[in-house]
Amino acid sequence: FRLHVVIFCSVVPFDKLREHHTTNCQLILKGVDILMNFMSWRFCKIIIFFLLLNICQNLYAANTVQIKIEGVTGELLKNVQAYLTLEQQKNHPRLSAHRIRRLHKQAPAEIQQALQPFGYYRVKTTTALTPPKAGQTEWIARYVIDLGEPLKLTTVDVHISQEIAQDSVFKKLQANFPLKVGETLNHPKYEKSKRLLRNLAEERGFFDAQFTKHEIRIDEQAYTASILLSLDTKQRYRFGDVTFKQDLFSQSLMQRFLTFKPGDFY
Repeated sequence: FRLHVVIFCSVVPFDKLREHHTTNCQLILKGVDILMNFMSWRFCKIIIFFLLLNICQNLYAANTVQIKIEGVTGELLKNVQAYLTLEQQKNHPRLSAHRIRRLHKQAPAEIQQALQPFGYYRVKTTTALTPPKAGQTEWIARYVIDLGEPLKLTTVDVHISQEIAQDSVFKKLQANFPLKVGETLNHPKYEKSKRLLRNLAEERGFFDAQFTKHEIRIDEQAYTASILLSLDTKQRYRFGDVTFKQDLFSQSLMQRFLTFKPGDFY
């Protein structure tokens, strides 16, 4: 019985190997020589296989990337970092030079996509990718972002059903609606405004309320945006009969604590 060990590893010029690898190899070979004097040749082959495999892995330390982003701060910076694929994979153990270059090339499109929710649709990004210095593995990716002018709201059109339109609480919300003409388009604020309308409708007893229209219309030529919201609240719910399931107090006593009666609007 013979054990055949085949080792696949990349071939590189000898002068590219780092000095400490040479030292490691010498120590390993010396250790192998000692082991062969005390162990069977078959067992030594197995040990040699794993030792050489470890050498091949250590000869090529994983690439890493230092990412520098300029021109944005706060939530804009966080969103750019969340969209950048290179940012997510900068410390991946198998990150290759080819993949770094490819992800760096797609970064401007990802940055553009990350900033659109905040009203920036004319973003320009200057990029630079610096490879590692001799004997190092860290790349440097640099992105300088020019936000340009933000896109402004020219129309905020909110329609709600006539029944709830007379509600004092809804009137107050409409008067202080988060979206206003002249402000920068902001998608998170748009979603928040929708939730405010829907939640308030439920609090006032309109549990079946639905948006029949919720749109952001962007005019790229005029570089403006319009928001259209239409909420159909449908029928308002009323309180039914109230029953107390307990044996300590009489029903008449418990009824005194109610602030509403059957038939009242929720």
